Amino acid sequence: MMIVNVWTKEAFDFEMVDLSEEHELREDVLVLYNKHKGDCERFLVSRIFDTDTRVRRFYVYAWFAKMTPKSYFYVGKGTGKRYDHILADIKKYKDGKNNFRFERYSKIQDKWGIDCEILLDKLTEYEALICEECIKLEFLANGEALLNVEGMPMEYLPINYQENDYYHNIIYDDPVFRRFLGDCGEPYFDEVEHECLMRTYIYPYFVALLDPKISSDKEFITKWLAANNAKLYKTPAKGVRSVIIQGSMEYERYYDYRSKGKKLYRAEDVIEFIRERKVGSHAEKQNNDP
Repeated sequence: MMIVNVWTKEAFDFEMVDLSEEHELREDVLVLYNKHKGDCERFLVSRIFDTDTRVRRFYVYAWFAKMTPKSYFYVGKGTGKRYDHILADIKKYKDGKNNFRFERYSKIQDKWGIDCEILLDKLTEYEALICEECIKLEFLANGEALLNVEGMPMEYLPINYQENDYYHNIIYDDPVFRRFLGDCGEPYFDEVEHECLMRTYIYPYFVALLDPKISSDKEFITKWLAANNAKLYKTPAKGVRSVIIQGSMEYERYYDYRSKGKKLYRAEDVIEFIRERKVGSHAEKQNNDP
């Protein structure tokens, strides 16, 4: 079986093993492990074998937002006051450290209030790693949105850790943001309307120089807007009616624009709209010629 390291992108092979045969597991840990056995091994097998299997001093904890019902956003393992790192991370963010997860912790705390609970304790480190992974998988299966990174299925990683495909018009969903901070539903693009297109803003696409087509598409759109006396804004000001997206947009920005009532257009849809208008105008001109 092939596994890819999230951080280095390095791929390596490993043989699937039964972690309950390597070391005896406590009964409640064994039940949890058997429920998530395949996926648990997939994420643990490269980092579990050097762990302590004797001393029962570990616990598994989870932080949650004080919503109704409460909603979990982080699962971890540790000893002592390890669970307190979330509060320390929030302080780092408020002191000016720029970190995506620290920011999310802080915003969730500010909006809902947060608290922590110990889910299982008196575990060996080996059991704690297994329980931590199984509980993350259990929570995800139940629809929770977690800010964990290590040992997470790629499709559930926090949005800033995913490999973005910058060459497609796409809005990257963010389950954590939608769960805790704002939800405009599943992301979508609007059908292009002439009136809204006349007051528009082109969302900046920071890798545009890597692809000449992106620059030529933008030039095509801006020339047509100018020829039709449209207002092309340099910032997403109050008067903007529509936002044109050439590359990718994160859900948080999407939410901001939707909340302000702006239409969101894919660049390729705008280009198709313009070409249809040009064809229509040309046909009308030919019909009116003597």
